[in-house]
Amino acid sequence: TGEEGFLLWASPAHLPDLLGSLLGVGEIRGLEVLGYDAVDILRTEAGRPWSGRELDASVLPEESGQVARAVSFSKGCYLGQEVVARQHFRGSPRKMLCGLLPEGAVSEGAGVWEGERQLGVLTTVVDSPTRERTLALAVLKGASHPVETRYVVRTVDGEVPIRVAALPFLPLRDAAGSGPEDRPGGRPARRRGDGARRSLRHPPR
Repeated sequence: TGEEGFLLWASPAHLPDLLGSLLGVGEIRGLEVLGYDAVDILRTEAGRPWSGRELDASVLPEESGQVARAVSFSKGCYLGQEVVARQHFRGSPRKMLCGLLPEGAVSEGAGVWEGERQLGVLTTVVDSPTRERTLALAVLKGASHPVETRYVVRTVDGEVPIRVAALPFLPLRDAAGSGPEDRPGGRPARRRGDGARRSLRHPPR
């Protein structure tokens, strides 16, 4: 989600006990349970792709926008390292993860077009309570998609304009938990994710 944290793996049989232990220890710190939709909003705001949505076997790390935080070129060998390193140091991406701001109603799976050329499809569409607008992610063909570039999404009701936005959609808090002091226009900054927590606070499904 872009926040400091851990990803825990456990067998389904152990999940109730694990969750109970975490909630018991975290109660004094105000630990809350967030549902799937809230986590989806938070990770989209952070510009983080998900496996099965933006990421599959056809997307290399350089194309995912996650190299700086998730890939090491100095550690030992791993499967596929040569291809990953070659694209990073000598090549150029065939496609790129992009943040997008639609100017109308769109849905996941809808095509993103530049003229008569389809660049990709919307893989994530969420309504962000913090940004107070719809945000989208897509992996689009091409090595460069400058911010504010305009494309269209083709829907059953016609074409909807959409423009490229910088990722992450929201500034991420640093390790100390602090964020930007002010938003544009001088309004106090809301804590990132507060909107998602208020509107979608329910057990994971």
